[in-house]
Amino acid sequence: MIIPSHDKSRKWLTKLNVIPAAHVRAFDVLQCWFGSSHRPEEFASDHFVDDSVLEEKLKSCSVIVGLHPDRATGSVQEVALKYGKPYMIVPCCVFYREFPDRVLANMKPVTTCEDLCEYLLSRDLNSTRMKLDFSGANQAIVSLPFQR
Repeated sequence: MIIPSHDKSRKWLTKLNVIPAAHVRAFDVLQCWFGSSHRPEEFASDHFVDDSVLEEKLKSCSVIVGLHPDRATGSVQEVALKYGKPYMIVPCCVFYREFPDRVLANMKPVTTCEDLCEYLLSRDLNSTRMKLDFSGANQAIVSLPFQR
């Protein structure tokens, strides 16, 4: 199971019925590369899992959470959808210059965190937005519980 180890995130996940409270346990940090097939040198160390380990973890986890995942925001959602896993993403930085193909339905480029939330919602009709109970980047995109 891949979820944050601090109580606040676990409370939100169970409150949303993303996963039952009895199944929520902390995890060891799993560092991985969600980018392109070319892995930068800094992601090739022993601290990062290799692709086969990552694949197995993704197949067996119960939920995928991306807390301020920066450039991996879209990839976290794509991976969750690919493996049929519920997810929660709390986006912050947009990196709009690096993702010029991200556009809203009205063809407006995604340039703000608000835009990014709308973009993520548009890619998964079984998702919703919620405001987390803290200041700062506190908008979460959450897949609604359903059988995938």
